Amino acid sequence: MKTDVFEAILSFGRSMGAEWAPNPNRHALGLRSPLMWAWHDSTYYGAAHGLTGILFHALRYTDPVIGCGSGGGGWTVSDSDRAVVWSTVDYLLGRVLPTGNYPTRDDSSSDSLVQWCHGATAFALLFIRAYQIRAAQAQAQHTQSQTQSQTQSAAAGAKSTDSKSDSKAVTAATPPPPAYNKYLTAAVNAADVVWTRGLLKTKGVGLCHGVAGNAYVFLYLFHVTRELRWLYRAWCFAEFGLANSKVLYKNADAPLSFFNGISGWCVFLQELTLITHNHSHRPVWPGFDI
Repeated sequence: MKTDVFEAILSFGRSMGAEWAPNPNRHALGLRSPLMWAWHDSTYYGAAHGLTGILFHALRYTDPVIGCGSGGGGWTVSDSDRAVVWSTVDYLLGRVLPTGNYPTRDDSSSDSLVQWCHGATAFALLFIRAYQIRAAQAQAQHTQSQTQSQTQSAAAGAKSTDSKSDSKAVTAATPPPPAYNKYLTAAVNAADVVWTRGLLKTKGVGLCHGVAGNAYVFLYLFHVTRELRWLYRAWCFAEFGLANSKVLYKNADAPLSFFNGISGWCVFLQELTLITHNHSHRPVWPGFDI
């Protein structure tokens, strides 16, 4: 059942990507997203109804390390499915605007929104997940390689315990930064935009387009990097929300709801408290990061 749903999502994304590509406006902009989905006939990027939200979850199915792609969930993802998902993530890396923010739609260069449903916030969360996956894969490969090397060395040592090597020691060159660092760099840059532009004074404290949703980015980055600046920024947003609670609560679309109101705000404050007292705590966004 899960495989059928995943394949249906990718099939639709492939079809729309192919259908969208010949569009003259997109062709002029050099837009070639392998996957595309639309909501109300608009190709949105945001997490609520766009590419970043779909890809955020698709990576859990394609990844063989921390997701379900290795068959741990009872199925195996094809190499072509995995490749097309990652190609689309890389495509989104290139859609960054000169300000560091991201447009709301595929056919737009709008730079007006910085929130989870539109703008840099969702991109930061997606790139954090991409970085975690690639880093975990690299670590797993490194561990496997070390184990094989140690086994081979032990076998060789057993065969010739008294042989001497007359080769000169060679200092290994410093390896280049791993390619997957591009995802963390993009996430940090997007999070900096959230820091400078993400205090939404007129939209409430909710998750979708409010203070809590933007502040969650800092929790995720702190979890990945353990850099205290991210935890500090999360607390700054929390203090702003608490200090302006009377006004912000009234500005919410649905003041008591989870994604738009104080219910989501309360969950964010709980996660902030937990990760402050236990730095190894993995932040959780119910209803999104599942």
